[in-house]
Amino acid sequence: MASRPDTIVSRLIHLAQRRPDERCMVWLGSSGQEEDHRTRAELWRRASGIAAVLRDRRLRGERVLLLHPPGLDFADAYYGCLLAGAIAVPVPLVEPTRVIQ
Repeated sequence: MASRPDTIVSRLIHLAQRRPDERCMVWLGSSGQEEDHRTRAELWRRASGIAAVLRDRRLRGERVLLLHPPGLDFADAYYGCLLAGAIAVPVPLVEPTRVIQ
């Protein structure tokens, strides 16, 4: 019998339990310097909190717009959607100063 394949969610859970203090994401600013990072435990905690809100709102199987500026908050929300069974729909934010008229 074939084993069940790993999913992103199962890997997140597994690695957050096994190596919680290991960095899993780093955000570099325009100068190439680190501006933010997440450990596996931090990503799990943040994504779980978002997932709980989505579950409370009964959004399993529903589309959820992710309107985030570039950064690690987007990753938290994306993984939160995966944990809650919601469909993440990333939408880039439009800067009013960059809209061509």
